[in-house]
Amino acid sequence: MLRFWCCRGGTEEKEAVKRDWSSLPPEVLNLFAKNLTEISDFVRFRAVCTAWRSSTPVTDLPPQFPWIIEMHRCNLSGLVRFHSLPLGKVYTFHNPQFVCKRPIGMSDGYIRIGTYCLLNPLNNHECVFLPPYNFNGYFHWIEPRQNRMREPVVHVIAFNSVVGCPRLVSCHFGQDKWSELKLESDCINCEPFFYINHILFNVQIFTGVTKVTDVATGTLAYVVPPAESSSPEATERSSDYIVDASGDILRVSLHHGPFGPYAHFEFDDWFDVYRLNVSKCGSACWVKVHDVGHQALFLDKYSGFVLTANDFAGIKRNCIYLLTRVYGEQAPFSRVVRIAIETGAREHLPSLFNDAESWFVPSLQSLN
Repeated sequence: MLRFWCCRGGTEEKEAVKRDWSSLPPEVLNLFAKNLTEISDFVRFRAVCTAWRSSTPVTDLPPQFPWIIEMHRCNLSGLVRFHSLPLGKVYTFHNPQFVCKRPIGMSDGYIRIGTYCLLNPLNNHECVFLPPYNFNGYFHWIEPRQNRMREPVVHVIAFNSVVGCPRLVSCHFGQDKWSELKLESDCINCEPFFYINHILFNVQIFTGVTKVTDVATGTLAYVVPPAESSSPEATERSSDYIVDASGDILRVSLHHGPFGPYAHFEFDDWFDVYRLNVSKCGSACWVKVHDVGHQALFLDKYSGFVLTANDFAGIKRNCIYLLTRVYGEQAPFSRVVRIAIETGAREHLPSLFNDAESWFVPSLQSLN
């Protein structure tokens, strides 16, 4: 109950009036909840009373600014910490599944710990265990790092240790086996792969060519020629990301200086952003762009995703939020850099972790 004082008839007489805030209309409560841009405030809001909780289901969680996961090389405590950039807060979660494992941000509130386990750290009891699989060689996870997963499935690119034949290995949540799809590609195990809307993108590191595979058939849909770079020497020293930007396919190429990706970012690296253009006849090319509208790109060493700045408090449009690792004269440390795509201007954002693993989009929903 909250107490109000009011005056009547111009006198100083005050009357105590009690109001039951739990009786507010659901549509008013929902408006309040949509302005809670920090997940901790949303949880506290729902905990006030039964009426407030029933009016704000977890599916109505406002869009959350991504958190940063702290890196754990040897985690014996089972604790994992997350940093919220807008508020400068650190959230700590405990789960036995974290012991001796490095958590990596995936999508829609889940992180990957180890090879066969996905966990929502905010709902510790909601853990997804994948069936074991003998990869028999090298394998790379394709991290589904969208804000909302379109389907409850994980994908891995596996390379046979004998013949080096690449395969797309997939597993739907709830199934007890993995499915395999042999790829018609001459890719090598150190090349990046990106899975978007049942299409597999493979950027070949030595040629700059992008091979696009239709996952439904396992055949090449088309081959995209190398993109025009800011420097002719950048192809072999680039880190590439391909992301879905509201239906547009964007490619971000971070070009590294002569000391490679582990040098000081501020002095050695530059970037190009491209949009995939597919003609009616089926040919495709990368077109350089300097404006991605009201969107912002979040990149780390694993993959990237796109968020709409209008939906998130504190996100600037037409920017890249890069979580990178700097190797200088002293011990290596992590850095968050916001890059304006149009001008290339860079701004270092305050990070509370010396060692950061990846971006993570928190959520209260379950993928099961």
